[in-house]
Amino acid sequence: MREIRTLKQLEMAWNELKEEILSRPLFLDNSEKAKAERKKRCEKDLLEFGRTYFPDYVPAEYAKFHKEWETVRKIENELVMVMAFRGCGKSTYFSLLDPIHEIAYGKRSFMICSSYNEEKSATFTGRILLELMYNQRLKNDFGEFIPGSQKPALNRFVAEVPGSGGKSVLVRAISIGQDPRGFVHGPSRPDYVRLDDIQSRKRAKSRKFVRETVEWITQDLIPALAPTYSAVIVATPLNTQCVASTLEHGSEDIDPVRTFKYPAEERGRPVWKEYFPADRLARIKKTI
Repeated sequence: MREIRTLKQLEMAWNELKEEILSRPLFLDNSEKAKAERKKRCEKDLLEFGRTYFPDYVPAEYAKFHKEWETVRKIENELVMVMAFRGCGKSTYFSLLDPIHEIAYGKRSFMICSSYNEEKSATFTGRILLELMYNQRLKNDFGEFIPGSQKPALNRFVAEVPGSGGKSVLVRAISIGQDPRGFVHGPSRPDYVRLDDIQSRKRAKSRKFVRETVEWITQDLIPALAPTYSAVIVATPLNTQCVASTLEHGSEDIDPVRTFKYPAEERGRPVWKEYFPADRLARIKKTI
């Protein structure tokens, strides 16, 4: 599926993207035994979940670091950051496949997706909604997530957890800077946050934007979360004083955020040679 960067692009391409999702081949074996085996196999392995239900998202030849992300996504009660090179699949993994997995298995109650503005945030929730509504493989094994009577919005919708006896998950897009205090879904405060595209190149040069963003994340967002939460920032550093760099190294006001770094090369060798071989990385270096 093509890369969607803005809400307008998502809205314009909605029907075409829907058809792309519906065109994915169905399973050959749809017996109850096969369904149960697939669901069990995927419950604790997000890459397997991706290969099974989103085969066009997860290549057969994934890198070692992709497997390491399974540990990162399970960290709770701590804000963590994933810094990785562009094109490595970090947004697909943490901001699309992971939230859908947690919804499918009923692991969370209230999810927040956040970027530097609400429109950008809504591109992430909208992509999640697309899959929940039209992914036939997913619906075949788990059931309906979005009832036909519901009219979901791209930036805010409630997904039902099939077979859970009535459990639902609120998925909401908010902009960085929007006050998260008082957010609830039934008795639940937000227990799952993914921050992606937290800064544009222009905003990353603004000291004021950097300071306000760091303050919002550490002083407004994290204290508003449920007692047991998952919070991951997906980032690419844009300069040495941008939001990502400030969070990584800390400042006079905040401690460093635990950061997992994944460069495109290690000791001069590509870390994902199947998709970013040495000659491709050399061309990219020349360009940038």
